[in-house]
Amino acid sequence: ALFEHVERFLNQLPERIEAIDDQTLSHQQQALAQQLDLQAMPLPQAFEHLWQGTLGGHSSDYPQAVQQAVSHLDRSALLDAARRLMQRDGGLLGLASGPCPDGR
Repeated sequence: ALFEHVERFLNQLPERIEAIDDQTLSHQQQALAQQLDLQAMPLPQAFEHLWQGTLGGHSSDYPQAVQQAVSHLDRSALLDAARRLMQRDGGLLGLASGPCPDGR
């Protein structure tokens, strides 16, 4: 059931992105970029972001690069990312605490 919810959400992404007006989209991008500001985060959260980036093989400037990228996204890039998610361009991975009941 959870997988179907995720699929439904992904399938609705392009429509949702298109429905957002430019001003709202810009405000949401800036709000997300501000949330990714390591300087504004509590120290434990900032360390966690840096640690997760390190585990992913990224340098210590990776959080700033992500913040910058979020600030400069445009609608077409978001739509392209949504398309890639829907098409599972990066593959499909799941983490579970037990076997999948339907064998996926």
